[in-house]
Amino acid sequence: MPLAKALSIPAHIHFLEESLEPSIGLCMHVSYRRAAKEIERIQD
Repeated sequence: MPLAKALSIPAHIHFLEESLEPSIGLCMHVSYRRAAKEIERIQD
C-alpha cells in the first residue's frame, strides 16, 4: 500500500494549480523585466 493512501493524503493533482500559480507569476514577471531591459538596450 503506497504511503499516500496509508496516510489519506489527496493526490498531488488537487494541489497542482495552487502550487504553480505563484511560480508562473514569477516567471512572467522575470520575463517581462528581461524583455523591457532588452528593449531599452536596443533603443539606446
